[in-house]
Amino acid sequence: MLTINRPASDEYAPFYGTYVDLVRHEDLLDGLAAQYDGLGSMLAPLDDAAASRGYAPGKWSLKEVLGHMIDMERLFSFRALAFARQPGLELPGCDQDEWAKDAGCERRSLSDLLAELATVRRASLTLFGSFDADQLSRAGLVEGNRLTVRALLYILSGHDLHHKAVLKERYV
Repeated sequence: MLTINRPASDEYAPFYGTYVDLVRHEDLLDGLAAQYDGLGSMLAPLDDAAASRGYAPGKWSLKEVLGHMIDMERLFSFRALAFARQPGLELPGCDQDEWAKDAGCERRSLSDLLAELATVRRASLTLFGSFDADQLSRAGLVEGNRLTVRALLYILSGHDLHHKAVLKERYV
C-alpha cells in the first residue's frame, strides 16, 4: 500500500494549513474511510426539523453543513483528478456561501444527505486510492494558489474533521 506523506507547506495555500494540521491519521486512506464512523448515530437524535435550523441566526443549518461537506468533497476530489491528469491546470475557486444558498439542502431529508455523504466518500476513496506516488505529487492552481494532489487529500480530510467537530459542538 502506498504511503501518503504529509504535504509540505509549499503544496497548498496558507489558509488551508488549518485543515492540514488537523489530520493525524497514520494511514490517510484508512483514516479517511473511518472518519464518518459514528456520524449517523451522533445525528440520530435529530429529526429533519431540528436539522433544518442553524445553531444561531445567520448560521447554516445542520443540513446545509452536510451539503457543504458533500460539495467540498466533490470539489476537492475533482481538483485532485484534474491535477493528476493534467498537471499545471488552473481552476477557479468557489464561493461556499453561494453554493450553500443554491444547494437545496432544506428540502432533503437528513438521512438522504448522510447517504449521499457516504456515497461521495466511497467514490473519493476509490479515486485517491488509484493514484500513484507521481500523481500524488502533481500540482495545479486554484485562484493562483498551488495545490498538489496529496495536499488536496489532506485538505479534504481536515475540512471534514473541522466540520464534524462543529457538528458535535454546535448542533447535537
